[in-house]
Amino acid sequence: MIKKFAALALSAILACSMLASCGEDDDSSSKKSKKNNDSAVSTVDDSDEDSEEGDESEDDPDESDDSEDDSDDDSEEEPESKEDPDSKKDPDSKKDPDTKKDPDSSKNNAVDPDDLYFDKNIVGKWEAKQINDGDMIYVKEYENMKVKAYRMVFNKDNTGVTYNGDKKIKDIQWSVKDGSGVAFGKGDPSDAASVKLKNGELVVNDEQTGISVTLKKVDKFSDLDDDKKDPDKEDPKGTVDEKYVGYWECSGANLDGSGYKTDSIDYRGTSIPIARLFQFEFKKDGTGVVKSAVTSKDESFKWSVEGDALYIYEDDESIKFTISGDDLICKDNGMDFKIKKVDKLTK
Repeated sequence: MIKKFAALALSAILACSMLASCGEDDDSSSKKSKKNNDSAVSTVDDSDEDSEEGDESEDDPDESDDSEDDSDDDSEEEPESKEDPDSKKDPDSKKDPDTKKDPDSSKNNAVDPDDLYFDKNIVGKWEAKQINDGDMIYVKEYENMKVKAYRMVFNKDNTGVTYNGDKKIKDIQWSVKDGSGVAFGKGDPSDAASVKLKNGELVVNDEQTGISVTLKKVDKFSDLDDDKKDPDKEDPKGTVDEKYVGYWECSGANLDGSGYKTDSIDYRGTSIPIARLFQFEFKKDGTGVVKSAVTSKDESFKWSVEGDALYIYEDDESIKFTISGDDLICKDNGMDFKIKKVDKLTK
């Protein structure tokens, strides 16, 4: 739970940081993303655009009048001038004849299933270590599925299989050259995801859904029931201090390194109070719940106090809050925010 909480917290803060520091840059990045998506199909659209531009020039009344004024005697030759043989060839000339065979092409469904590239470094078993969905990063569970349950097998004959645990999702084909390529449903190049091998990790990106999966190579797949607590690990020492029992919520978040932001955050076009970025309930029995306005699921934990620190933990993972006056400050796992005790949580 702690690893997942840390990942969710960090990704939430980073997402808000981008929006808070960039302001309108978020819109420009969206436009840029759209522009990139448009460019991905430019090999198809260019010819249509040229055709449309050609139609517009032919329908332009001013140009028509000018051509008639210039030479009435040559009116019979107008069709020949309009049908420039070079312009006819233009759409085809813009198409790269090798595009179909290039697995690095941004247009994944241009892959030819009968002409696949082979990379021995891809062959083997791969197990997910992280799933990115939009602004969120998942390292333990994703949509009621363990992250490491998502697996891929790449065979030498450019075939393979994707799994959810022991259950086969689908048969695939793959094509990779120089560390980049695609994986797609067997015989269906339109069902494709980009594949990138970098620093020993495989990143599979589905451009249609925006979901990205980072996988590590393994000799054998993990036991999905091995999440029991490591007996060699101990819970943080300490006791439950009733002083901290109750509701706590975020009173400041250092989003961009310039200091704590304390008012509100523009998250995905909606303004939310800083107080709702993180909200905790510490219970008398040493358990608790954390929630956030930017996540869809509450997370449970245990907690204890030792010296000048309060720890939330579960399994063999923990996150430390330093006690500073009336605040609890978290500067752990890349996070930097503080919480204060309240009578009731901000809605």
